[in-house]
Amino acid sequence: GNTVFSYSSTARFVSDRRWHLVSERTASTGGAMGSAVLERVVTDGRRRLLLWQWYRVGALTTASLARAKAEVAVSRLIGAEQPGVVVVLFTELADDRAAASAALLEFRGAMSPVLESWIER
Repeated sequence: GNTVFSYSSTARFVSDRRWHLVSERTASTGGAMGSAVLERVVTDGRRRLLLWQWYRVGALTTASLARAKAEVAVSRLIGAEQPGVVVVLFTELADDRAAASAALLEFRGAMSPVLESWIER
């Protein structure tokens, strides 16, 4: 069968020679849709971007790739395979990290109904 989440869109983005990974951590964001995201800062030497990534499998929202893969595996075993998506948001990061995080959180909240409609298909 196909390997779910075998390709991360941020992996290709960060592997582009123009962009370099500055930091990576699991961050708590608050808000709906689950609070944890994989947070990365990348730079091309002139600009920095703040990226948030998370996975959604059925009702599960997680920042952990391993947890998402486990959820897919369990759903396959019980014959009720759940669709899975990876979501990546990013914004330019100036000196004000709090403002960049707030912008991503606001957008994440606004796009929640759209994501829910994708998952339910």
